[in-house]
Amino acid sequence: MGAHQGMAISARTANKIAACVLVSIVTAALAAGYSEITGGRQHYGALVGLQVGLVLSAFELFYVQSPAGVPLRRLPLIAFIGIATLVWASSTAAST
Repeated sequence: MGAHQGMAISARTANKIAACVLVSIVTAALAAGYSEITGGRQHYGALVGLQVGLVLSAFELFYVQSPAGVPLRRLPLIAFIGIATLVWASSTAAST
C-alpha cells in the first residue's frame, strides 16, 4: 500500500455534507430566480445564494449541532438569533 491512505468519514458526517450541498443548491436556485425577477445578474445571485447556503448550513450542522455548540444552544433564543444573524450577515457581506 502507498504512504497515503484515504480518510474514512462517518455516515453521519457524509449525511451532513450531503445536506449542506442540497441546501446550497436550493439557495443558489432561489437566489438566481430572485435575481432574474428583480433584473439582476442571475449567475451572481446563484453564487451569492450558494455561498450563503453553504456557510449557514455548515455553521448549523457542523458547529451548532456539535458538542462545541452546546454553549451556543444554551443561550436565550434572542441571543442565538443575534449570533446566527451575524453569521448570515458576514457571509452575505463576504460574498458581495
